[in-house]
Amino acid sequence: SSAVLTVINEQGQTRFYHGIVERARFIRMQAENFIFEIRLMPSLQSLAHRENCRIFQDESIVDVVTTIFGEAGFGDRVQWDVTGTYPAKEFIVQYRESELNFVSRLFEQAGLFYFFEHAEDQHRLIVSDNPEGFVLLDAPQVEIAVMAAGAETAVTAQGLTRTRSLRVGSIQLLDYDFKAPAALPDAGLPQIEAWRMPFFEYPGGFTEGSEGSLLAAARMRELRHDADVLSGTSEAIDLRVGAPFVVDGAEEGDLNGTFVPTRLVSWGYQKAKDGSEDVACKNEFRAIPEGAPFAAPRRAKRVRIHGIQTAIVTGHDDQDQTICVDEYGRIKVRFYWDRVGQQDENSSCWIRTNQAPLGGSMILPRVNWEVSIAFLDGDPDRPLMLGKVYNAENQPPEGLPAAKASGSLKSMSSPAGAGHNLLGACDTGGSQGFNIHAQKDLNITTEHDFIEEVGVDEEHNVTKNVSSETGVNDSASVGGNQSLNVGANLSSKVGGSQSISIGGN
Repeated sequence: SSAVLTVINEQGQTRFYHGIVERARFIRMQAENFIFEIRLMPSLQSLAHRENCRIFQDESIVDVVTTIFGEAGFGDRVQWDVTGTYPAKEFIVQYRESELNFVSRLFEQAGLFYFFEHAEDQHRLIVSDNPEGFVLLDAPQVEIAVMAAGAETAVTAQGLTRTRSLRVGSIQLLDYDFKAPAALPDAGLPQIEAWRMPFFEYPGGFTEGSEGSLLAAARMRELRHDADVLSGTSEAIDLRVGAPFVVDGAEEGDLNGTFVPTRLVSWGYQKAKDGSEDVACKNEFRAIPEGAPFAAPRRAKRVRIHGIQTAIVTGHDDQDQTICVDEYGRIKVRFYWDRVGQQDENSSCWIRTNQAPLGGSMILPRVNWEVSIAFLDGDPDRPLMLGKVYNAENQPPEGLPAAKASGSLKSMSSPAGAGHNLLGACDTGGSQGFNIHAQKDLNITTEHDFIEEVGVDEEHNVTKNVSSETGVNDSASVGGNQSLNVGANLSSKVGGSQSISIGGN
């Protein structure tokens, strides 16, 4: 259920802290009073208790997060104040992580940040990518006076400090696009500090230059989010994250100006049950100058899939031995942890297949094969197929362990598997051999010489016809006997001379 904490100061100003009840605990009875501890949290925090493995395809970050917020039940209380354009991504994976971590890392990677607006009956989540988004239309104007002689409407602040820190001065992002391997996509921002403080990141997470520029700008805002910070404490109950406030009256001019809180910790106590005495409310804040570049620091866990997983090859047709690939020989798979996807051509993004390190080698996986999958840099969004593994439904081509000394390269006819091609070798002592089986045609082309040597016997069995054509000479030498058996007619045509020499009868 939801609840609201209402704070009223001596001036009659009211501040609401609205949220859902995460925990309620009875502590003790004191005289006639019941002492409870109640913990409120924003609706967003409920995502910390929702963990999943899930795939999103051809959706933007905004689309993905909107779906999650809607499923969590507070999508209608989210306000998007974004100025950037966020393109659809081919593959976004949530893997063994809470939805809160998933949403947070997507926001952080894109340079999005959020804050809350509280009312008596609800609270709203405001998402933005621009410091101009730090505007709460319903927030009252807050003035903080450093000296007691400040404006009549102002409240005092204590311990004001302003800190400027040396941070990254330039940035470069680099990535790789297999569709244009010679041109590495990069994006960056030039030097803005006197000191050379470059930042380089690979992979940058993009293939298009426009997206790279957006990510580079977001990364710069994030790395410099605390380059200029004002901090202090006050009793201004209307101080709110995302709402600008004014500081005036400081002898040091750098402390005066308009600032926006990016972090706010409030505390207070009230001993008298009727609220008539012993009331105190303070807060501790960190703020940046109004209009300063800002993006949330990266605190979410970066999910990595270490090692190898297996998955099932999918396609538009699940008939046995069907091959479904694109022009690059890429396949689609269904991961075992994907509870939403179907066993079809939409189960994943296109995945490149690892091939033998030979020029022109190509053996493409078939639908329903179990294959091993690795992830580039451990990134769940970048899968790569390594090879095939056997299971109870797709067993090795030779009976094992009896044929353990045999090896083969066997491919079934596609579709339906009616027949096969085979290169096989047997290494069993006394039975060594090499086999070639062509399900239909066998074509051999030699650009120069073809030499064949047989140690013992050679036998040819041709069911139908044999034809032979020799461009120049054809000679045969038989060390023993030669016999010719013609079942019907024998014709011989000689364009020049013919001589026959018989040494015996």
